[in-house]
Amino acid sequence: MGRGVILRVGDRASTFDSGAMRFLAEVAAGIQTSDSSFCYQRALMFGGTCEATAYQEFGYLTAAVCVALGNYHNCHPAGRIAAEFVSLTDALGMVRVLVEAARRMHEYRALTAKLPQRLNRLLVEARRNLRRVP
Repeated sequence: MGRGVILRVGDRASTFDSGAMRFLAEVAAGIQTSDSSFCYQRALMFGGTCEATAYQEFGYLTAAVCVALGNYHNCHPAGRIAAEFVSLTDALGMVRVLVEAARRMHEYRALTAKLPQRLNRLLVEARRNLRRVP
């Protein structure tokens, strides 16, 4: 909590679309480049199953974001009932990522193509450095 919006790569039941998650990561990194105070996280949520899993399972391109939640399910660490809470900065950061993702949706293909392009460059370099065994 307090370390920024969470780009959720999946939950207990499934992982979400790699390209869609790369898109959100590129968008978040772009925000961070122009605003060094902006922070975000990337995490596989280890518990629960959310609606994104159902969409993913039925063939929809799925990505997810969330913010860390204090006193999850109203459970205080001391074992008593307590109100849930979030970091306002994290919540505003989530809004910022979603608004910027909507603005940059037309760049989806270009942004998600960065990884395969980088991997292809690395492949070309690696092939030059490999020695052929006689």
